[in-house]
Amino acid sequence: MIKREPNTGAFEMSGLLYAIISSVFGLIAYASYSYALRNGEVGTVAMLCSIYPTLVFILGVIFLGEPITAMKIGGIVMILSGTVLLAH
Repeated sequence: MIKREPNTGAFEMSGLLYAIISSVFGLIAYASYSYALRNGEVGTVAMLCSIYPTLVFILGVIFLGEPITAMKIGGIVMILSGTVLLAH
């Protein structure tokens, strides 16, 4: 039988640290997006922001060892092809 410790209601420091780091990066991303919208063309900014799944895929492969499948590669090709087509 597994015994559990009583719930003390305290936060784990690692979870709190991740929440703070995530909040800081989210704030930086939002500020960068707002800056780009104010100073760039809305169509271009929106189009470039729509390719973020490609970056997430690459980071997942590098840092988390995510498998590279044909379906994922096909999705990345479609995202980048659509971006190129909209750019011209």
